[in-house]
Amino acid sequence: MTRETELPQAGRLIGRPDLTQAAAFETAQQGADGPAAVVALPEDSLADVGRALTRLTKVVLALYPAWLPEAKGITGPAGAGQAAVVEIARAMARRSPLYGPVLEALAVAALRGEKTARLPGVAQETIARVLGKLIRSAYGRPQLILVLVAPGQTDTTMRAAEHTALWLAQHLPANVWLCGPSVALMPHVSIQESPVRALEKAPEEQETDEPEPLPWASPLTGRPNPCSVIEQRLEAYLAAQSWSEGRTWNTSWHGGATENPILIDIMWEDEQLVVEIDGPEHRAPLKFATDRRRDRLLQLAGFAVLRFTNSEVEADMALVASQIERFLTQRRAVPKP
Repeated sequence: MTRETELPQAGRLIGRPDLTQAAAFETAQQGADGPAAVVALPEDSLADVGRALTRLTKVVLALYPAWLPEAKGITGPAGAGQAAVVEIARAMARRSPLYGPVLEALAVAALRGEKTARLPGVAQETIARVLGKLIRSAYGRPQLILVLVAPGQTDTTMRAAEHTALWLAQHLPANVWLCGPSVALMPHVSIQESPVRALEKAPEEQETDEPEPLPWASPLTGRPNPCSVIEQRLEAYLAAQSWSEGRTWNTSWHGGATENPILIDIMWEDEQLVVEIDGPEHRAPLKFATDRRRDRLLQLAGFAVLRFTNSEVEADMALVASQIERFLTQRRAVPKP
């Protein structure tokens, strides 16, 4: 079953009734629509356009300074920091079609560590265009995919969700993936299912290990995922340890011309150590099998792979770090040939 809605110079609205939001997020990151920045938003984001833009603003602020690279060395608003960032944002606006006041407000809010930005009197279409451009710019990718859950309570909520999703596809622009069975009742959604239905249900213990709250976003190369509290906390801990030098976050490793790149959470390349931080979605059958295949490829190339769950990192970060340190110490004690 396929229904196509053509949106001029915009993205598409795609229904994925066969996937949960977590599985759709993972699928999108693997390049189903080509190289793309992928963002997953909470279910209530589809209630109206304003709420969706507020959620996306939070993502843009978390991605700073990736979309304003000239501001990378400015660590806070004190002194001349804020004035410098404002000038950098103005310069960016002068060489692009983006609206300067929105760029300035976002840059200042991000510098201050705020979760939202005040944009009174600015048209939603203008805000959307800036947000979409900044997310794509942060990742250096031409496409943006939003992954959302289609509500199924009433006809009214479904109509509102469909309207919001169509609006986002047109004005960001983005490909909007709607997950859940109710998308079949939305007349403007293109229904797309995987050739083989994904096995979504993880073991029962998943219920005791909640995933990190939305929004989620694709990781940025070279830094912990700005939307992952777990990764941010672990990096803050590791940054204070002298033995942790040499680590690289969220880097791609290529196992060969016939293999897809593997995105690695943390790598110590010289010591050939890979550390993976697994949320509950890693216990779903297909994800579990994919992880084992990745581990084998890395191990055949000489890497050791240490896996920890979100819960382990959150419960005893010192223990997790000590086990990483122990491995690195042992590797560093072996003379290189």
